[in-house]
Amino acid sequence: MAHADPAAELPVVCAALDATLHVRSASAERTVAAEDFFVTHLTTAVEPNELLTEIEVPVLTGRTGTAFVEFARRHGDFALGGAALVLTLDDAGTCSDVRIALLSAAPTPVRATDAEQILAGRTIDEEAAREAQAKTEAAISPTGDIHGSGEYRRGLIGAMVRRAVIAANERVGG
Repeated sequence: MAHADPAAELPVVCAALDATLHVRSASAERTVAAEDFFVTHLTTAVEPNELLTEIEVPVLTGRTGTAFVEFARRHGDFALGGAALVLTLDDAGTCSDVRIALLSAAPTPVRATDAEQILAGRTIDEEAAREAQAKTEAAISPTGDIHGSGEYRRGLIGAMVRRAVIAANERVGG
């Protein structure tokens, strides 16, 4: 977490779960929301005299399903893109809450808020998942490197969002 690699899984999962991070110095302790913890590539809100001491994750309740999907060229490689998703359905089966965080889409974990808005208040099906994919792809501009262009990563991350929406919906308990 404190390394803040944009291709690391744990930061993206913490962003999707709305985790709270506790940092401490010799003289003080403070809490930082996951969305505020990551400043840029390999940089966090932890000051030079502080340590990350605890990660607090809220308990998921009700009819909630989760998914984490990523793509790497080889097992064990850093992911070229991915998505972490938390989806809650109400008693009628419509989406009452959704949080989508993206892996390798930006210098920090980023929420796909446009895609979240598309899913809110509706039944989750393949059409909804494809619309969330399209909204995600329209909203991000990942950088390219020797492993794939920005355009390739945009499509890949969008596809990971679609897969995560379907998987989380299938995993809803309650």
